[in-house]
This record gives sequence, C-alpha cells and structure tokens, in this order.
Amino acid sequence: MVCISLGLYAQNSGIKGIVTGGSTEESLIAATVAVGTSGTATDFDGTYTYDLEPGTYDVTFSYVGFDDLILTVDVPSGQYVELNAELAETTNLLNQVTVTGSKYEKKITDSPVSISVLSPDWIESTNTTDVTSIIDKTPGVQIIDGQANIRGGAGWSYGAGSRVMLLIDEIPALQADAGRPSWGDIPVENIKQIEVIKGASSVLYGSSALNGIIHVRTKYATSVPETKIVTSYTHFMSPSSDISNSQWWGGDSGFGSPYEATVSALHKQKFGKLDVVLHGFYATENNYYRRDPSQVEEGVIPGHMESSRMRFGMNLKYRLSDRITFKLGGLYTNNHSEGPFLWNDIPGNYYTPFGGGFTSGDNLRYYVDPELVVFDKAGNRHKLYGRLYNIENDNNNDQSNTSFTSYGEYQFLRNFESLGAVLTTGLYTSSAKSDSPLFGDEEVTERNVAWYAQVDKKIGEKINFTAGIRVENYEQKSDQFITDDHPEDSEGETQAIGRLGLTYDLAEFTFLRASIGQGYRYPSIAERFITTRIAEFGIFQNPDLISEKGWSSEIGVKQGWALAGIKGFVDVSAFWSQYQQMMEFNFVNDPASGVNGFQSRNVGDTDIKGVEFNIAGTAELGKFPCSFLAGYTYIDPRYTNLDEDPELERSLSAGVNVLKYRSKHNVKADFETGFKDFKIGATVAHISNVVNVDAFLEALAGIRQYRALDDDGYVTLDARISYEFKYAKQKEKRHIKISVVGKNMTNEYYTQRPAIMQAPRNISARLELSF
Repeated sequence: MVCISLGLYAQNSGIKGIVTGGSTEESLIAATVAVGTSGTATDFDGTYTYDLEPGTYDVTFSYVGFDDLILTVDVPSGQYVELNAELAETTNLLNQVTVTGSKYEKKITDSPVSISVLSPDWIESTNTTDVTSIIDKTPGVQIIDGQANIRGGAGWSYGAGSRVMLLIDEIPALQADAGRPSWGDIPVENIKQIEVIKGASSVLYGSSALNGIIHVRTKYATSVPETKIVTSYTHFMSPSSDISNSQWWGGDSGFGSPYEATVSALHKQKFGKLDVVLHGFYATENNYYRRDPSQVEEGVIPGHMESSRMRFGMNLKYRLSDRITFKLGGLYTNNHSEGPFLWNDIPGNYYTPFGGGFTSGDNLRYYVDPELVVFDKAGNRHKLYGRLYNIENDNNNDQSNTSFTSYGEYQFLRNFESLGAVLTTGLYTSSAKSDSPLFGDEEVTERNVAWYAQVDKKIGEKINFTAGIRVENYEQKSDQFITDDHPEDSEGETQAIGRLGLTYDLAEFTFLRASIGQGYRYPSIAERFITTRIAEFGIFQNPDLISEKGWSSEIGVKQGWALAGIKGFVDVSAFWSQYQQMMEFNFVNDPASGVNGFQSRNVGDTDIKGVEFNIAGTAELGKFPCSFLAGYTYIDPRYTNLDEDPELERSLSAGVNVLKYRSKHNVKADFETGFKDFKIGATVAHISNVVNVDAFLEALAGIRQYRALDDDGYVTLDARISYEFKYAKQKEKRHIKISVVGKNMTNEYYTQRPAIMQAPRNISARLELSF
C-alpha cells in the first residue's frame, strides 16, 4: 500500500510545445531543445515533450539556419508547461545553410569546399530575368555564352558539354544530348536561393560536376499565403561612341530601340496537408542584334532579332502522415530565340551577324518530378525521386533535335548520433535518347547507373571529417561507333572516384578547411557525334573521344568578425586542379570535304592553380544599414604537355601556354545601403583579357583586329535604387516595391567570347506587388 501511494504521488512534470520557423510559421523537424547539457529534438510535426524536475530553467531552442532562442521557464510539480518557440532566420552569414555539399542541410562553415550562396533578395533587387546574369556576378564564376566556368575549369565549348553540373532542387538539369544547361528552365520568379560549389563534386553528383555545381533551390509554401506579381521593362540605349557606327536602330532606320518586357506571377499556399506553389513567367524581346540580311525576303530591310520566353511551373507537396510526404513538381517552357554566332565585321557591324552565322529556333521543353520521402521509426530518411524530361528543338541550319531523359535516384540518410556521424548513400540511374540531323539522323541512346556513399563525421567539438566514394557506369549506343576495328555499336566504361574533406574550428569565429576530390566527365552525345555547319566552317563528329578525369584540391580559412557594428567574414583559399585527357573543340581540316572547322578532341593534361579572396558582411551605420560582397580570383591555367602537341600549340592565338578562353583575373563587388524603405546599390566587375582563343576563329570577321584594339579586358558597373511601400505587417510580406536598375552604366563595349558584342547601357523599371 505504501508503494502504491508513492507511485500516485510522483506525477511527471516538464515542458512541451511546438517549434516553428519565424515568418513562415513552418514547423521545424528535429530542432534541438536543450536544458543545460541534455535535451531532446522535435518530432515530425515540430512538437516536443521533455521531462524535468520542478524548478526554474533556461531552455535553448536551435535549428540550422536560425538564430538560437533562450527562454526561461518555471516548472511546477506535477505539470507540463507549454513552451512554444518561434525561431528567426539567421542574418549571420556564417550560419548560412546549404544542402548541396552533403545532400542535407548543413552550415556553410562545416563544408570543406568553397560555397557561395546567392539570396533571393539580391536576385530580385538586380531585376534578374535570366539567371545567368546573377550567377555571373559571383566571385570566381563566369558565364561565357551560356556555359559556366568556375575558377578556370572550363572555357567555351561551342554549346556542347559542361564541366559544371546544373541542379534544380537536387535533380540534374543539363540537356542530355548536348550536356549543356537549359537556363530558360530556371524559374527566376520562384528561387529560394542559389548555391555555387567551387571544385570537383562528382562523388555526389556524377559526370559533369567535374568543375563544380550550380544548385537552384525553389521556394515552398508557408503558413501565410503569398502572391507576388512582377513586371519590368528594359530599354537599351545607344552603344558607346567608340562603336556608335554599329548602331543600326533609331534615326531614319524605321526601327525603334531594343527592349525587353517581362511579367511573372507566384502563388504559395497551404491547404491542410497539401502545399501548393504555382508560378509563371513571360518575356518578349527586340534584341540589339539585327537579323541576318541573308535570311529575310528580298527587298525587306532586316530588323531586330526577336525572342520570347514563356514558362509555367508547379510544386505540390502532400503529407500522407507525419512520416511520409509525396511531392510532384513540373515545368513547361516554350521559347522562340534568335541569336548571333559571329558578328559581321568591324568596326561598323558589331551588332549585325555574319552571313549564316546566326541561330533561330522554337524550343519546347517540359519535365515532371515525382518524389516520395519516408522517415522510418528509427529516424532514417528514405528519399525516392526522379525526373521525366522532354525536349523538342526546332532550329534552323538542320540543327533541330528531340531528346527524352528519365532520371531516378534512391537516397538513404542515417544520423548516427552516438557516433557523431551522418551517412548519405544512394543509387542513381538515368537514360536518354536523342534523334537529330546533327547526329546523322539516327537515334542515339545513353545509359548511366551509379552508387555513391558519403560519411560526415564529427570528431570532438572542433573537427568535421568528410569521406565519399562513387562508382559510375556509362554506355552510349550508336551505329556511328561501328568501324572495321570496332564492330560493336556501343561504347561504355566504369569508373570509381572519391573525395576527402576536413574542417577545423580553430577559434570561435575562425574556420579552417581542406579538401581533395576526384572528378569525372563522360563525353556528351553532341561532343561525340555532332556534324553541322555554321557560317563558313563546320563542326565534326569524333566517336573516338574518351572521357576526361581529374581532381581538385583546396585549402582555405574563413574568419568571421564583429566590430563597431560591422559583421561579416573574410575567406581566403588556394586551389589546385588537374585534368587528364581534357576535352576541347580544336581546329581541324576535314579531308573528305576540305572544309575547315572544329572537332571535340582530347587535348591531353591540364593544370590550373590559383587563389581566391572573398569578403562579405553587413553593417549598421547609424540609420543606414549596409551589406557588401566582394571577391578576387586569380588563376594560372596551363597545358602540361603542350610541347608534345604541335597541332595544339598552333591552335593558340597568342602562342603562349594558357588554356583557351580563360581570363586570369576576376574581380567582383556588390554594395547596398538604404534609409528606411529606400535602398540603393551597385555592382562592379573587372575581368581581364582572354589570353588565348582558337587561332582559326580569330582570323574570321575582324576578331584579331578587335582583340588587338581591346586587350585590357573590361570593367562593368551596374546600379540600382528601390522604394518599398508596406501596407500590412511585414510578417505577411505584403508590399509594393518600385525599382530602377541600370546595367553597364559606363556603356562599356566588350565581349565575353569572340565575335559577340555584349549589351550597351540599359535601364529597367520594375514593379513588384506582393499580397
């Protein structure tokens, strides 16, 4: 009887509640609830319960990407006190969260490789209508004619092949046959953030991640519904007086000034267990480039090249239970594009294409992304997701093609809390088929399967260790493989690669990192089998092309500081990459036709060394809050076997040992300040001259003469000003924002790759309505 009465008297006591994420009011899964050195984690619906003896306690709530919150609570005997916590998203740049480096959310300071994070505010404030323009503002990154180049790891490859993987919500988004990004598929109206990894990332993401990753993460529905409508108009002005004789519009020409007009819409809302995100975009453009005179009817004066872009997308998420979630995403795009390949001549035809040297096409693309996420009773995450991707390109010059890609991945994640380790492993498969006159009017197929695993281990309180491995198998099938010496119609191989990384918290705000990772890239279908002609030269197939491999290493230190109201970090790194059998398009003379042109070839081994310096932060200067970001990258890119390849040496326009289409110096900086609801900002970039281009290409259309006149690289300045009128609580994100954005304000005339003059000074007016 005594035991029974004691049991009845000893009623439990403690705390319980829910943890949510700031303005979104989203429940946070696995948030930490700590009392002293012990505690618990929230469940799948953000709730928690923790037993405590009666008393007064300080309870710390924390979650990656949010500021810690400490609440004091009195716990009476025999009661559970309800203690809810609403965490605020962190403004500390050292606490930025990324998923790309490990396939789960992780602080940027715990990553052993350099990662740059582009915020949606920056994307919107610069009136980004094409995502390449904002990525090109990232230190150490260049977008050259639609192809990404990180720290000199890539040059310009005529629209085929990429050493940088493009991801949209973790799923590869390269066009399967060409191996190049479809930038028009990126919904700038629905971006949560962009993560840029600098260095080999093939272990987690396979071929084409040899030089790095650009990962676009889209937004999700929040507890407060949100609708956003944006419209903009861009007016292109007259070019620099130095090349004013190239202006063919205005005056008595009968053609108005070039322009671009856009409109976009986004709606996010929760309906019980269903989350809905809908978005759309439309743009029309009268380009500053003129139509090719040879492509219009006789007697018709050629006018603006015209383009239009339209897309519609959705993301649906349904919670079947607190452990099972199903998602379905999709995107449809329909574009018409006209663009030059070479200018006509200098000095008077910078904005008129060379005869036949332009492309025109109608492009229809769509994809569907199903995803199933299951948390088992042990807390392991099982993720099954994929993409069905269809492309139809109706282009001129017999360059049309259709392709279909199916992609699937199973991913398993386990957190071994007692060991301080997280295991990420998975199986990957994809298949693609393409049919095009470019590839001999026959269907070419490609198959890829892979297994990968990565362990992130916490050693003590200061060290994070990363190790990973990937085994990948590729196969391409085409009748063009068949020769007397190679009777089979297919070619394939299996490769194993690995990575190691280490971070060390040297002090409270000092983080050291070191990494080395192997990379691998299998030839794209286009690089192996393309046969076409542009203007006066051809592009030829090379079925004997083999894969390229390499490795990338880095050591760096990130130092945070907080001084006199200024908070931020300085990041300094040194990097070294080597590639074996690098693939590049080189000049050839086709003996069968006698036509000069280019062919993708293995040019041997290359070596790229460099250093990078970045600084970023925020400041409160009285009533003027400021933010800043700046970076400088220096590269030394060389061929390691140039003396053994006279043909390669002859192809270099400058005749010095520097990889083609690389700039050694890259400086970029952005600054923004404001007062109350006004903001002003500016972005400046300096890119040094491109040392080497293809000698044959340089001989065309006055390119050599232009490069001799303009051999110092270029400097551009963009500026912006905005006013935001808030007509409801900021928490509900209701506002009207008016912006004016000027690009190339100094009216610099410059090229990013030979024979394509960039846009003259242009001014955009942007109106954003959010409710």
